[in-house]
Formats: sequence, structure tokens, C-alpha cells
Amino acid sequence: MAKDTQYLLPAAIAAVLATCLQLLGAFQIADGLIFDRLSVRPTDAYPEVVIVENAEATSAADLAQASFVLGAQNVVFLSDPEGDFSALPPRYLARTKLGYLVPASASGNFSIEMAVPAKVPGHPERLPRAAPMAEYGIHRALPTGIRFDARRLGMLETSVADVRPASDKYYIPMPRNLSFAVLTSEQIMTGNLAEGDLAGMTVLVATPAELRSNRVTTPLSPDTAAVPPAQFSAYAMQALLTNTSSTKFSLTVAAALIFATAILCGLGLIFTRRRIHSFFLSGAFIVGIMVSGWIVLETAGRILPFGGMLSALILSAFGTVALQGRRKDLRLERALVPAIEQTVSHTAFRNRDTLPDLFTATAATAGIAKMLLLRPRKRARPDVLASIEAGISDLDESAFYELFRNFDGSPSIMSADAGDVLPDWPGNVRLRTIGSRHEPFLWLYTFGDHPEAEGGEFIAGSIAQSFLALQISHASLSAQQRGLRAVDPVDFRVVNAIELIARHGRQLRKAVDQLHSAVMVFDVVGFPLHANPQMIDLLEAADLNPQTVLMSQVIESLTELTDGQAEALLRDVLREGGEASATVHGIPGLNATLRIASPDPAVSARENVVVFEVFDTTELARLSDLRRAVSEFVDVQMRNDLETIALGAALARKSDGNEGRRLRMIDRIVQATQTATSRLDSMNALARNVPVANEFTAHPIQLAPIAEKVRAQLVDLAASYEVEIELNLPGVSGYSVGDPFVLSKMLEALLRLVIADSPPESKISVSLVEEAARSRINVTGGFGMARERLKQAFAAPPRNEIPEFEIIKESALVITGWGADFTYESETGRGYNFELTLRRIV
Repeated sequence: MAKDTQYLLPAAIAAVLATCLQLLGAFQIADGLIFDRLSVRPTDAYPEVVIVENAEATSAADLAQASFVLGAQNVVFLSDPEGDFSALPPRYLARTKLGYLVPASASGNFSIEMAVPAKVPGHPERLPRAAPMAEYGIHRALPTGIRFDARRLGMLETSVADVRPASDKYYIPMPRNLSFAVLTSEQIMTGNLAEGDLAGMTVLVATPAELRSNRVTTPLSPDTAAVPPAQFSAYAMQALLTNTSSTKFSLTVAAALIFATAILCGLGLIFTRRRIHSFFLSGAFIVGIMVSGWIVLETAGRILPFGGMLSALILSAFGTVALQGRRKDLRLERALVPAIEQTVSHTAFRNRDTLPDLFTATAATAGIAKMLLLRPRKRARPDVLASIEAGISDLDESAFYELFRNFDGSPSIMSADAGDVLPDWPGNVRLRTIGSRHEPFLWLYTFGDHPEAEGGEFIAGSIAQSFLALQISHASLSAQQRGLRAVDPVDFRVVNAIELIARHGRQLRKAVDQLHSAVMVFDVVGFPLHANPQMIDLLEAADLNPQTVLMSQVIESLTELTDGQAEALLRDVLREGGEASATVHGIPGLNATLRIASPDPAVSARENVVVFEVFDTTELARLSDLRRAVSEFVDVQMRNDLETIALGAALARKSDGNEGRRLRMIDRIVQATQTATSRLDSMNALARNVPVANEFTAHPIQLAPIAEKVRAQLVDLAASYEVEIELNLPGVSGYSVGDPFVLSKMLEALLRLVIADSPPESKISVSLVEEAARSRINVTGGFGMARERLKQAFAAPPRNEIPEFEIIKESALVITGWGADFTYESETGRGYNFELTLRRIV
């Protein structure tokens, strides 16, 4: 969960960005449009307002009194009729309101003469009225009041409804099915209506101009100015009277809602790993926002910040999904590079600089007489990467033009005739374009004019195809190793890696299939991974299925071991690693041995395999029989020689008086002794079953794991001296020539020597530098001693006091046989500097 919380970063950034855009008003249009779609829906509410068109001849006071008689709750004049209301009863006078239009320029503090007319006794209250407020051309809101000096004055509509919305302005719903009755003042005055027809309603009195001119666009007609001021005020009073007006949230609450939306979306997507699920979840969030906005609008009269919330949701979703994808790509790349290293280590792909040399050697072996491998350059002569009996001087200017005239840089293993480019070359000159699309190469070659030259095109095509595959894979996969930006996206690199791994897997299978011995590889679980044809024939002859056979069944069927013995042998190999062997039986006319091998599980537990190999030992058995026969023959002859020696010695003792006879017997004894010795030497050579070899024979090893292992062994010792061991190792270690046991003991002795002579809180550095042909291990640190004293200690090590000197001396003698060097420098107070230099395999 702690690792997943990092994916909330895009949600937080999306929330901040959406909040800033909301504060800047970027979503005002979006919020208004969503409000319009929700506010024009049909409603079940009855009209609370009736509009009366006032004729000029009608007395305003009489009209108001007539309306109250019919049951009106309030009588509101949109503009001052300038009539005499003194005859109007006080109870009616209090419910009569006169409006006056506030000029558009009066947005701040304005003078009392312009905005607040003086209150006249016996006259209805005069209240300001504002024109409808437009948002990007759509009129849907009115102000709740205006500021005058230090106080706030209510507007005409809010005062009539006796409602004070919480915001500076309120939004007015305009249901499509809501219509207001429009009567004339004559209908009110002439008694066309019965008493109670206007019960509880607000009578809005407007002039003909207020009913027919100055129309504005509203959510009901966003493309046409169709609503006059009187009708707009009627909608406003209806909303206030029925408590359906709406206000926006404050900026603080809006920001909190936006943040909550972004974070919730991010959290939801964190636990949704699949892209399709993320899509549906985002859609559910969008629907939830719209439904929640409708519920809040209907129940609380509040408008959600739809634009900010939806933007935060979309940005959060895209950011979270993009970050998850990027993290997956990074994890994939981190797994990709070791997989490539493991698959193609010690090949031309890893050391790409050696490819031209390998290419040249292979081409020469294939019989190519002349060759040029060129790398084109813009507006310059190409670089010669490899050549055989040829040079760049073989190409003149016309040849360059002809060569690059139709060259588009696309790699192709198909060959083309290039005899016109190099007419002086013998035989059929061919051209192939090999390399990647980013770095194409031109290969010009000829097999000469000998009779078998035409057959070489097949091997040339195979070489070109292999070189092209390596170049394309290298261009896509090794950019990260070389510290460059990746050439291809990770999905293309994964495809190339899979192709490369599959290609090398096929090559390894073909290599195993070419072995004369029978080989089968099992996963450590026991699943068969591969068996070459020879092993398949052996298993099928034993009625075993190569696809489902068990490891113990292979041992039982090919050897004389019992079930328990086979399981015990496998158990030892799997637990301890190494190899075990048993004699194969049941194959007429053939002597063979079954060898079972597995890596040490403590070293390679993750990629452990078990290898079965059946190899022919018939010739070895025959040689052993021959050696036995020779040994028996030598034994008989040696017995004859010994008997001759014994007889000669007896005769010599009896020839006391005959000096000549005694001397002849002694000569025969000496001759027989020499013959016996010679035969013993011959027998010794024949009877030796294995060649004599040094116990610590050097072979290719990796130095980085040795250094890491030794450091792990000495961590506690270094801690007791309050010393820290630092390792400076390359990211990918190559192979050097040596023996791991000797190097481990020598490196451990060097580190123990430096640790024992290091002051507290100091550091010891162990670094590995791999050059083209040499590998160097440097151990530096400690307090140090005089170099002559250190040299004397290595020459005559104090065995009983400091055994490390003896170990270092003996190890140094061993490594000289590998072609390695051991040098050292030391100075009192400046520390030690030991350096091991070994041969490196490139």
C-alpha cells in the first residue's frame, strides 16, 4: 500500500490545476451549461406569480387595491408608476413594492440620490432592481443585493420573497413547463376575476415595454433573445418563493470538492490494475458527479463546481493511468536489461565493438576474397569498419555516386549486383544493406572467380542475416547500457528482446542437438525443458515419454540403481549441487555413463536446472582394457627382471674367487634393474587415468560476486573495528581468468590486514576496474606502514602472529601461474594500496 500511494501524485497535481482553473473562471461556461440542462427540466410546482400589464390610464393604487381584494399576497411594480398611494390601506401598503432599475455602472458604492430614493411617508417601499446578469451571453442569475456605504440593500425580488441567499448572486431555474399568466389591468379592475382567484399569489405589474422589449437570452432560448425583463423577474420571484433558487459554493468548499474528487479517483484507479476497468471506473465517477450535482441542486439549492470536478477527475485518471503505465514500463526495462545480459553475455552483442573483427574473420573463413564493410556518412566519404584485401581507394567518385544513388538507408539482407561499382574486383561482386534503420551498413564482397564461388552466397546470406539481427537488437536494446536515450519505446524493445532471447534459445537448442552425447535439461521442479535427439531416442527405446518423464525414471531406466538409490542420488545433487554419475546398462555393444549435474542452489536458486548427460565411454573402456593388458604384460616382464636380479645376486655371492664372473653378474644385475625401472615408468604413464593438473587451475570467473561475498563475510569484523568497507563495482561484470577459492582467500587476507590497521570511523575501498584485456582489483585504506617493512613481512611472514601475510604470499605465488600480477604500495599514515591484475576474457 505504501508503494501504491506514490500514484496519488498525479491526482494531487490534477486537483491543484483544476482548482486554479476554477478560481480563474475557466469553467464558468461548463458549469452554466450543466446548470441549464438541469434547471429547464419540467417541474410539478404551480406558478406563484401572475403578470399584469398596466395601462397608462389605470391608477396604480386602485390596481393594487383590486389585486389585494382578489386575494393577492403581494403587489410588485417593476417600475415606479408615480401615482398617489395615500388612499391605500396600511395593510395593503406594506405589501406593495415599487422597483427601480439600478444603472449598470452602479457596481460599487453609489450616491443616495442615484441609487436609494428618499422614503416618502404613505408611499410604498421603493427597492432596487438589477438587470439580468449574463455569463458568456446567457442570462441566468440576479444579484442578491447591492452595497451602499457600509450596509447591504436587498433587491426587489429577494425583498418580496423575504429570502436572503447565501451568495452574492443566485441562479434562477426556468422549467420548460412553467408559464405565467399575463393579465391586463382592465381585467383586474372590471371584475372579470372572482374574489380568491389570486389567493396567495404575487402580482407583478409591468409596463408594455417591460413585457415586450429588451428581451434577453436565457437557458430556455440560448440562441434567441426571447425573455422580457418582466418574465425574467417572474422566474426569479417564483424560484425565491418556492425555494428553488440556487447558489454556488464558496471557493474554499469548491476547492475541497475538487480535491476530494481527484483523490478519490486516484485511489480508485490505484486498485484497478486493468486499463478497461480504469475506463469504466472513470465513467462511473463522471456519472456519479452528475447525479450528485442533480441531487444537491434539488435538495440544497447548491451548484457543484462541475467543470473543476470533471477536469480534476479526467486529469487525475489520465495522470494516474499514465504514471502506472510508466512505472510498469520502468519495471519492464529494469527486468529487460538483466534478461538481455543473461541471454547474450559473452557474445558479439555485448561487445559490439568486436563485431567488425568477428565479421571479417567469419567472412574470410567462408571464402570471401575481397570485402568492404562501410558505414555511410552525410556529405562525406563512408567509414571503413572491416575489409579483406580491399580499401576505400577501390571506390572512386563515380562509384560513390552509383553506390548511394538509390540508397535509402533501409536494411535488407537481399543482395544486389555491384559489379558496376567495383569493376576491378574479380568474380561476382555483391552488395547487401545490413544494420539497423538508425545505423545502416553497406557490405560489398566477392568470392572471387574460382569455380565454387557461386555456392558461397548461401553462407553470405546467413552471415548478413545474423549481423542484421544483432544490429537491430543492439540499436533497440543497448541504448540504456551505453548511457543513451532509448531509441524505441519499451513495447518495441520488449518485442526485440523476446525475439533476441528466442533466437538465442533456438541457437542453444541447435547446439545441444549437435552434441554426440545425449543431453536432457530439467527444471528444478522436475519439468523437462529440452532433450536432444540422442536422448529422445534413448528414452523412447526405454518406453519413456520425453515430455512427461520424471528425473528418477530416467535414472532407473538407464542405470542399475534402485528407486531409493535414484532418489538419494538426486537428493544429493539437488541439495549440494555439483555432479554425480552412474554406469548405463542395457545398451548392447555400448559402454556409457550417465552424468547428472546441477548448480549449487545456494548460489543460483532462482535459475536452477538439472542436466542429464549420457556419453559414450566405449573407447575409454577399450583403452582401459588395453592399459590393463599392457600392465599385466609389464608385470610379467618385471617379475622376470626381478628374478634375474635375484639369480644374479645369488651367483655373485658364490663367485668369490672369480672376479671376472662376479663383474659380469653385477653388470647383468644393473642392466635388469634399469630395464625394470624403465618398464615401471612406462606403466606409470599408462596406468594414469586422469591428467595431472594444478589444484587451483585458472578458468573464467566473475570477480564482482567474489568481492561481494568476501565483504559479506567481513562485515561483522569491520563493524567491531568501526570500519566501513565500500565496494565500487561495475554494473555488469565480465569474465577474468583465475580461481575463485584462491582469490577469495587472498582478498579476505588483504582486507583483514587493512581492517586490523585502520583507525575507527574510517573507510576501506574495494574497487574493480575492467579494461579491454585486464581486470584490476584495488584495496585501499588503513593507516599503513613503511613499504620496506611490508615487503619484509611478505618475504618472511610471521606465521604464528599474523597468518594473513603467509596467505597473501602463497596466493601471490599461485596467481603468477595464471599470468596475473600482485603489486602493493604502503606509507605510514597514508594507508595501503594493494592491486591484483588478472587477464580478462573479452
